[in-house]
Amino acid sequence: MKKHRRRSLQLEPTEIGAAIAWYREDQWERLREISADRDQLDDTYAEWVIKAEEVMKHLAAQGLSIEKVEIDLEDLQRWCEAQRMPVDSRARASYAAEKARERDSGRE
Repeated sequence: MKKHRRRSLQLEPTEIGAAIAWYREDQWERLREISADRDQLDDTYAEWVIKAEEVMKHLAAQGLSIEKVEIDLEDLQRWCEAQRMPVDSRARASYAAEKARERDSGRE
């Protein structure tokens, strides 16, 4: 029986609409290892991609611009430690938004 999960995907508003943390398939298990909310993450990368793309389509249909922000997990983990935050959906969304703002302002 498939277990029900709360939404693990959070978007953070930015000037361009919303930033979504985007992960590489080869890092999915590492993300699950370092995340405080691993029980809220999808079991597989493929499951997560399907849900993430559905959310992006829904938001785009509402007129929002969505920016995928590829996340380096080691950088994310260091950022969370510096912010004294657990690696969870809120932190991942905040980190993605910060990276999008940095990229948009040319500070990356």
